[in-house]
Amino acid sequence: MSNNKKYYWLKLMKDFFQQKEIKKLRKIAGGDTYVLIYLKLMLLSINNNSTIYYERLDDTFEEQLALEIDEEQTNISVVISFCIANNMIIVNNDEYLIVAAQNLTGSETASAERKRNQREKESQKLLNCDNVTPMSQTVTQSKSKSLELDITTTTTYSNKDFLEVANLYGISEDDFKDEIKGFSDFNDNDKRRLTVTNWKKWCLKYQEHELKKLKENKRQSK
Repeated sequence: MSNNKKYYWLKLMKDFFQQKEIKKLRKIAGGDTYVLIYLKLMLLSINNNSTIYYERLDDTFEEQLALEIDEEQTNISVVISFCIANNMIIVNNDEYLIVAAQNLTGSETASAERKRNQREKESQKLLNCDNVTPMSQTVTQSKSKSLELDITTTTTYSNKDFLEVANLYGISEDDFKDEIKGFSDFNDNDKRRLTVTNWKKWCLKYQEHELKKLKENKRQSK
């Protein structure tokens, strides 16, 4: 059975309260309550293509709505009458179409929401990389155990390349210094292994290790 639910929301325009119909509704005695009811009706309709159906389980449509949105039946009657008179609701037998809701309804499936959140996280990571202050040191051939790395291939890399990768895997600038030194020491016997590709593998192991520590800490705190 699919668990991919679809979520809906109501998008109000910034001039919603400046619309002529809404101003007229608010000017009636108890108008703020009426506008609130109107908003509730729009929300009630968005799961059904902006339509509310009179199910005839109650004596009147207003009585049905009173139970559904927890408002006084008399106030609902005022709103329904006003909206019909001002073409804000169109009635077709037992169907009540909330006209404005047609253009103000947004929807998204649960899976689409997860994908959107993931894209936002990835974009934020890339943005963080762009905001990192570049390091001026260049990777050169050397036996030094400092931040400079030994690269004997024809391609040269700057520490900025390695730092950007580190940020993508959640390694802070402070931890970067220790990790890059450990990476250099580990591959000291084979300088050809000091590449960005192998550095990515190193960072992935770091990330897995940190996640494991986080889970262990959570388990111990319970």
